[in-house]
Amino acid sequence: MNTVTYPETRVAAFIADHFISARLRVKESPELVQEYLVGWTPNVVIADDQGRVHYRVEGYLPPDEFLAHLSLGIGKYWLNRKQFPQSGKRFEEVARGHSGTDTGAKALYWPGVAPPK
Repeated sequence: MNTVTYPETRVAAFIADHFISARLRVKESPELVQEYLVGWTPNVVIADDQGRVHYRVEGYLPPDEFLAHLSLGIGKYWLNRKQFPQSGKRFEEVARGHSGTDTGAKALYWPGVAPPK
């Protein structure tokens, strides 16, 4: 595995600020492909330090949409860890910043199914 770089500076900066990135080569790491259920590439998995997957982004996306998904993935991470204030804040940011998109709608959905703060 090696680190990931992105040509879009906003994407690269967001990833550097929020994630530890790694790139795996599908043919060289079949055990990880199977463990993380990678069906095709690109496949971005947002996982914790125990390897639990909290969110997945599959396929090529324009930078704004990719950033929205990455941010939503952070919200799902906090939600799964029962850190409701952090997840709620993240979902609100995604919903506000991506109103009228599928990702914005998902950001509105998740707080509705989370326990009250």
